[in-house]
Amino acid sequence: MKNRFVFAFVATLLCSTLCMAQVQKLPAPAKSLGKNVMEALWSRSSSTEFSDKMLSDQETPLLNNPVGYAK
Repeated sequence: MKNRFVFAFVATLLCSTLCMAQVQKLPAPAKSLGKNVMEALWSRSSSTEFSDKMLSDQETPLLNNPVGYAK
């Protein structure tokens, strides 16, 4: 049992070392493609609308099991 653990540890160490040897440098990010992260976060908005209209007897059961979703 101990030998399997040692083998697994050595194999993992070897694989991670080999993977690190294949690291490639990424190109610089394109800065002219659009908004930066903070601008994108600040411009987010919700389009949810609410109504005072009462639900019909046919629409009420859909609250528990919307169309397209299985129980």
